[in-house]
Amino acid sequence: MLAAIDAVNAGHPDSLDDLVSVDLVDHGALRGENACTAGVRYEVHDVFGSGDRVAVRATVRGLHTSGRLGFAATGRPFAVATMHICRVTGGLLTEHWCVRDDMTLLRQVGVLTNPGG
Repeated sequence: MLAAIDAVNAGHPDSLDDLVSVDLVDHGALRGENACTAGVRYEVHDVFGSGDRVAVRATVRGLHTSGRLGFAATGRPFAVATMHICRVTGGLLTEHWCVRDDMTLLRQVGVLTNPGG
C-alpha cells in the first residue's frame, strides 16, 4: 500500500501497474477520479494491518484543477482526511475501501458554502 502511495505522490501512475491487480475492486473511488492528478499528495499518519488487510490514515492535499469531481475546476487547494483499507493478495492490491471527508473537500474547493455563511 505504501508503495502505491509513493507512486501517486511521485506522479508516476505507470508504477501502479506493478502494485495493483488488474482485477482491483475499488469501493472508494469517485467516478472518474484519477489519484495521479498532478500535485495530489498523500501525507501518511498511521499504517497498521492484520492478515491480508492494510489500513492507512492519511491527509490528501492538492488543487482542484479538473472537472473530475463532477463540477468545474475552481483552482482552489484542498486538504482532506482519508482512511484507506486494502486487501493485499500475492503482493498486489486487490481490493480497496476509502473513507474521506467529501463535505470538507466540496467546501474547500468552493462548490458548497459553509452553513450560516
